[in-house]
Amino acid sequence: MIPSPHFQILVREVAVMLPVAGRVGDLDCRINLRLGTSVTGPFTGDPDDISMTVDYSQIVRHILGPFCDNGPFVDAEGVARTLGRFIFAFDDRIVTQKISVASPADTGFACQIDLERP
Repeated sequence: MIPSPHFQILVREVAVMLPVAGRVGDLDCRINLRLGTSVTGPFTGDPDDISMTVDYSQIVRHILGPFCDNGPFVDAEGVARTLGRFIFAFDDRIVTQKISVASPADTGFACQIDLERP
């Protein structure tokens, strides 16, 4: 990966139970995100820097809450693309996304996609 002068956000292993078509119960899934933004530094660690960054905690809360209402999902790619649309709509400073979805309970339910803002 080429270093970027822009702020990047890494969110690892968000564990969530998602409704999947054709299953009786929800499926245990793990979601990983790498979000590239148009925000440039420098970041000094000063509390005022927070206004320059993306509030990724709201994205995580969305995954753990209302995101499930978008189901039942047909496959892992559907999960990733639905989440990607939400993230692009959430903050227009997010310009790229790498989303991976996997289930420890079903190794066939997995995908990784790269999205770029049009």
